[in-house]
Amino acid sequence: MGPLAAEALDFEALETALRRQVLEWAARTVEAQLNQDHSDARPSHHCSCGGTARYAGRRTKRFVTVLGPIRLERAYYHCGECGHGFCPRDRGLGYAYGVRNVGASGSESHQPGSSQAGSTTS
Repeated sequence: MGPLAAEALDFEALETALRRQVLEWAARTVEAQLNQDHSDARPSHHCSCGGTARYAGRRTKRFVTVLGPIRLERAYYHCGECGHGFCPRDRGLGYAYGVRNVGASGSESHQPGSSQAGSTTS
């Protein structure tokens, strides 16, 4: 490689593009791994009111991780006694009380509706 060819390379742009691609790939890999697991689906689940919540399909939650945005599909249950709906998997992943946002700094916010990392709930 001659001196002019080396000057034409923009290593910062190359590194930035590669970093973005690797993070996108990692986010898609984590998303696929989490969404393959359907062990959270069963006919019913205990509701906090003491009633029995019935399985009502899968729901999607989109949020931003340190790797980038991902879409998580999880089992949704609805209680006919109190009208409450919930996704038990959210508790296991740390999303039971509002939105758990993880920003680029790795800091977390447990404030419902917080926009620190652009998360939304469903």
